[in-house]
Amino acid sequence: SGPSLAVYDLHSGRERILPLARAHEQVVVSGDGRWAYLSGGFTFHDGWNGITVIDLQALAVAGEIAVPDLPLDIRLAH
Repeated sequence: SGPSLAVYDLHSGRERILPLARAHEQVVVSGDGRWAYLSGGFTFHDGWNGITVIDLQALAVAGEIAVPDLPLDIRLAH
């Protein structure tokens, strides 16, 4: 219940859940699979002006980055 990030291991079928303090809209994963970035904008309610950075190896929030205007989408630049 509440905001969370589900991480699925496609090989083993294992699911891990990371509870989050806030709702998010989109997620993008780094090319090496180490980091996930979640946009803070949310189309229903309780959106916020930021990006949450997730360490996928530790399955923990690594930090938050303030950005303007309730970001609904996210992509990595190469």
